[in-house]
Amino acid sequence: MNRRDFLRSASVASLLPLAVGQAFAGEDGVHDHLVALTAAWRTARQSNRALLVITVPSDREERYLRGGAWGEGLTWGGERVLALLGQVEVIAVRQAALESLVPQARDTTAWGWFIDPSALPLKLGRVGVTWEEPEPMARREAIVEDDERCWDLAPEPARACYESRALRIAEREIAESDARVGPFVEALERAARGIVRPLHTLDSVSRSRLTAAGKRWLTGGFAGAGWETAGGCGSTPDTDDDDARIYMLCGMGYVPAHSTRFLNFLIPWNEGG
Repeated sequence: MNRRDFLRSASVASLLPLAVGQAFAGEDGVHDHLVALTAAWRTARQSNRALLVITVPSDREERYLRGGAWGEGLTWGGERVLALLGQVEVIAVRQAALESLVPQARDTTAWGWFIDPSALPLKLGRVGVTWEEPEPMARREAIVEDDERCWDLAPEPARACYESRALRIAEREIAESDARVGPFVEALERAARGIVRPLHTLDSVSRSRLTAAGKRWLTGGFAGAGWETAGGCGSTPDTDDDDARIYMLCGMGYVPAHSTRFLNFLIPWNEGG
């Protein structure tokens, strides 16, 4: 058996962190992700935690969709998401890197995997998400309607008219976001079943401790992904480094408020386009 076949065997999952860096050092575009995954695997085992591996698709448009979905789902998933995140190490890696270490994860339709790296045989939970990218239809409809109705009013009534429109748009967008995020959280909990404990099974002390621990993944990012906030035409990384910030102006563009935070998977923008 050659070294690659040896590493592919799930029965030696506990040995992967020792050898994978050298075994795959020659593979273009995958090596860095393998090194990061190996480090996360080792950390998870040493701390008796699970892994949440977010898989990064090769297609650029699909990366954009998933980055927005993960961003919205994790940001607005509440305590149920935080309780899961508090029990895992999180990492985002290319699909090819994950498949190299875990052949059972050879599923390009999966958005990620919960993995118990200490279990033999390896215990996996597939994250399968159905997500529709938010379309700000409510905003466009309200603008058309209210521009006709508010335009000819006196200044004060016009201001009240437009404020009412903004409130109506916000309420509609929150409802639309809740309709996306609810199934997203349920998908995470299904995938995590038997690997980490869901919120409803935790006592109050564990609930407080794990939800607090989970918040660390919602700031600053993690290996393979960084948090950014989108405006209409540009985005700003979540960082205190002014030199790293991105400022763009284009005069148009709109992102619903609950959809502004997203994960940038740190892959060259033109790759997979």
